[in-house]
Amino acid sequence: MVRTYKRKTDEPTYSEEDLKNAVKLIEVEKWSDRKAGAHFKITLGTLSSHVLKVLNANIGHPTALACEEIRYLVDLTVTLQDWGQLNTYNDVLKYAQEYIEIMNLQSRFAGFTYCFDETKSFGKTSNHFQYGESGFCEEASRRVVVIKSGTKYANQIQSSCGKGFTTVFLTISANGVCLPPYIIYKSLRLDSQWCPKNLIKGTVYNGSTKPLSAIEAIVAKYLTPKQSTTSKPVKRLIKRPYCVSVTDLDVLGENIMKQRKKQVKKANVVDNDKISKTSSKKTKTLTKKQA
Repeated sequence: MVRTYKRKTDEPTYSEEDLKNAVKLIEVEKWSDRKAGAHFKITLGTLSSHVLKVLNANIGHPTALACEEIRYLVDLTVTLQDWGQLNTYNDVLKYAQEYIEIMNLQSRFAGFTYCFDETKSFGKTSNHFQYGESGFCEEASRRVVVIKSGTKYANQIQSSCGKGFTTVFLTISANGVCLPPYIIYKSLRLDSQWCPKNLIKGTVYNGSTKPLSAIEAIVAKYLTPKQSTTSKPVKRLIKRPYCVSVTDLDVLGENIMKQRKKQVKKANVVDNDKISKTSSKKTKTLTKKQA
């Protein structure tokens, strides 16, 4: 059975139009507050707050940061979330502390470090001793993050390879000279696709082609080309304590070792053939002498 909501307080005895008419009559000074309140059945406190226009006034103790400064920190957190970087409570507090230090606003806080330590739990002061029970502690299986309202799922974006990122190369010398940055956008290879035109001579070509040319020279010198029956190359997995990887150098070294083993095996076979031939000749000469 569906439950029906019942209002706990009485419904208002006036409408929005009645409230507007009462405020107009009071502002024009035709009626007094008491007469307008008695006629439209509106309380005097409601009428006075609308006439004086103090509904949007700041209530309570003034905050240390202005609205624009707080909005800046909120926009920073939302922007990081849009980029896929989720922030915990401690991260937000660190951003706020860095912002206050950069803007030189330490004088607004009494006991600057102590204030931030007290607000780490984002809860009441009475719950500081029950920090684990307040639901704001980080467990091994989950992490509490700060997200904007209306977000259904808190997703963190983390790509698996370099092509999923937008890479920026910066070159800065010790004396402070900074060259223009290079930007490699997503899903672009490290070749002429990302190299812009009309740049400084010697900075257009990618340096990652040098080790590849060295590998090709070694292959041409030590390995003979062979037609493979299978389309997929055979690669060796290198198991390490933190990952499993296969590189071109590892495959090249393995092929060189295989080629050397084959050469040693052929040399051993040739030596065995020579020994067998010499032994057979000796046996033939001995049989002739005996005859």
